[in-house]
Amino acid sequence: MKASNFAHGAVGFLAAYLGYTALVRFGIDPLTSLAFVLPTFGVLGVLIYRLIIYPAYLRTAQIEFEVATMLLTFGLSLVLESVMSYFWGTIHITISARYFETGALSIGPIYISTNGIVALVLAVVAVGLLAVLLDRTYLGLAIRATSQNREVAAMLGANIYRVWMFSFGMTISLGALAGIALSLLYAFYPQGNLVWTIKAFIVVVLGGIGSIPGTLAGGILLGVSENIAGTVLPFAFRDVVALAIFIAVLLLRPQGLFGRR
Repeated sequence: MKASNFAHGAVGFLAAYLGYTALVRFGIDPLTSLAFVLPTFGVLGVLIYRLIIYPAYLRTAQIEFEVATMLLTFGLSLVLESVMSYFWGTIHITISARYFETGALSIGPIYISTNGIVALVLAVVAVGLLAVLLDRTYLGLAIRATSQNREVAAMLGANIYRVWMFSFGMTISLGALAGIALSLLYAFYPQGNLVWTIKAFIVVVLGGIGSIPGTLAGGILLGVSENIAGTVLPFAFRDVVALAIFIAVLLLRPQGLFGRR
């Protein structure tokens, strides 16, 4: 379908706010809240597909559709941002959740946040399960076939419209998972969602569009480069270094680190 979703950051922040509410109001741990957040956002993704993405697909040509989805999902992110501002305000919120006795582990002169380790484990598990789904199941085969050639996939019996709907619901669920993971590490506020949307886009391009291992590697590369830059250089240059790496990869290897020409 080649739909561009620029609402991932807003979706992740909305999940973070729901995790925060579950913790403050009901004492439910953010990781435990994933049990109802993920299916809820999966249904939300299906609704977004049915009400916004699929109608746009029916009414536009392919190139127009790609541009239309960028604009529509960006507009959706603004709507979600307004909803979050209305219900939770615009102040920075921090989730105080600790899963170890100490907040950081020391390896020589290096200190690693224990919540960072939890977030990393969440990311690796999610990527691993996604890889198994795509490589080892009939549904994964249908998703890959539909992404490569939807006409042939339809001729072979795949219901491409249901595959698209499931795929979009799954991506929204993964965005919610990312939001919960980020909320363990960073303060968040509604207007900050665009920054994380841009970073997610950079990660995908760095690793190579369509490459799951590349996405994981791109995320690690971006995170490590930002933290090293924030330590060695003035903190204001942290994002500059990340963007410099992004531009260098685009110039030297446009298909990404793990992508194919």
